[in-house]
Amino acid sequence: MTSGGGDAPTYYVPAELIPKLEEARDAMSALDSLCRSVDDGGDDDDDGATGGGTPHRRRDESLIPMNFVGLRPGDTVELRRRKNRDGRKLYLKAFASSHGGHPALGYAIASVKGNAGLKAEYRGLPNDKIRELVKRGVEVRGAPVERSEVCYTGDTAIDGVLCPREEEEDDGDGEVPAGMTAATEGDDENERLLRRRRSDANLRAAFESPLIICECTFLGGLGGKEGTMSNPSKSSPCDRDFARSRAHMHALDVVEVLESHKILRSGSGDDSDDDDGGGVEKGTVDDGRRLVLFHLSGRHSPADFAMDALSRAFPSRLAERTDVAVASLVPEGRGDG
Repeated sequence: MTSGGGDAPTYYVPAELIPKLEEARDAMSALDSLCRSVDDGGDDDDDGATGGGTPHRRRDESLIPMNFVGLRPGDTVELRRRKNRDGRKLYLKAFASSHGGHPALGYAIASVKGNAGLKAEYRGLPNDKIRELVKRGVEVRGAPVERSEVCYTGDTAIDGVLCPREEEEDDGDGEVPAGMTAATEGDDENERLLRRRRSDANLRAAFESPLIICECTFLGGLGGKEGTMSNPSKSSPCDRDFARSRAHMHALDVVEVLESHKILRSGSGDDSDDDDGGGVEKGTVDDGRRLVLFHLSGRHSPADFAMDALSRAFPSRLAERTDVAVASLVPEGRGDG
């Protein structure tokens, strides 16, 4: 995750990656700052030109400024902004994801408005009454309002972003999420449980966002050149198993994840008028949500095939709210698709 709120970009990454990233930055900076000396046959004239090119100045320092911030599951950090005209603060909330044992995190961006105004019961009172209540220690203003704005899953398998069960969040029983073990190494049991609860809370908050940017790599078994199925809205287990083995998500994994977070009403995925007993039509999507899919495998090109396969996997109401990054699936020279 990257923030550009300062003079240099800031990269928010799993804490375990910091040493290697710093080594890579130092190596690239050393290459970028290397200048020839006069003895090496270089031009020692500050204002001269080499080979008849544009005059330039020598430089002996890197032009690759960057900052790294290491995060662990459950961490929350404030994102600094150059200007803050609306009085809101932005926070980055990290949660554990699952990417084949590699250090990986998903993120939520949340906004917090510090001044929520007067509570409803005190609105309309004269100013002197408000001042009197404040002197008596009455809290007349509402609590800061936090809202999840964006969810970014990062590269992950399905088990990294399924909504955690309530009992898992409450008492820590059950299987430890795939992204938590290495990230909590060295913590005692209480610290590990607390971090897991914070990570679960951040994951839940992420999927309350109006914009969900979700990985979706594989579409195998959904028809087209990889084999037409008698029921193209269903995928054979081996296709989804292949996605899990590569620590990525299949299109039907995305549907299951959205159902687990109650964004998508669990159902058959068609447009039938039947409901699941709760009075809500199957395939219904929460109002105001938007889904953006990224990381589609190039094996699913061309783009129109990928779009057709996704339309088979997703209920129509979800497909209408979904955008897909397909630039890598469009042949060079084509501006459409």
